[in-house]
Amino acid sequence: MYFKQVFHSTHDNAVYNDYLCKRDESVKDNSQSSYECIELIDKCVKKLKLGKAYGPDDLCAEHLLYAHPILIMHLKVLFKLMLCHRFVPNSFGKGVTVPLIKDKTGNINDVSNYRGITLSQVISKLFEVVLLSICSDVLETDSLQFGLSVS
Repeated sequence: MYFKQVFHSTHDNAVYNDYLCKRDESVKDNSQSSYECIELIDKCVKKLKLGKAYGPDDLCAEHLLYAHPILIMHLKVLFKLMLCHRFVPNSFGKGVTVPLIKDKTGNINDVSNYRGITLSQVISKLFEVVLLSICSDVLETDSLQFGLSVS
């Protein structure tokens, strides 16, 4: 019961029912909404960085970019179902961490001369880009964020 209360931040049934109505309306596949969603996912696929290493799923951004356009339709259905059911597959959180050397002229036997990067699945990266493009107007960057920030 505790986790249900944490997950549902409101105890007001009217608010929750309003949310369910809005969720159901968003899942309905009317032509204009569906077209805009497909366009958004296609735009986000083109935003993915090319030439990067493969993730644990052995796919890279080029696979999505050069795939048949029907793939965008399938991704739209997948992402809508994930949002509708508020469920993200466990595999979206899995990655492979590989060490990268910081200073090639430095001591390669020194552990502090390495940093780890995590290779994650390209479809989970795409989902993150889609969510970020949808929610970017209401998200803020903390003033303590120095590295890896936009401008």
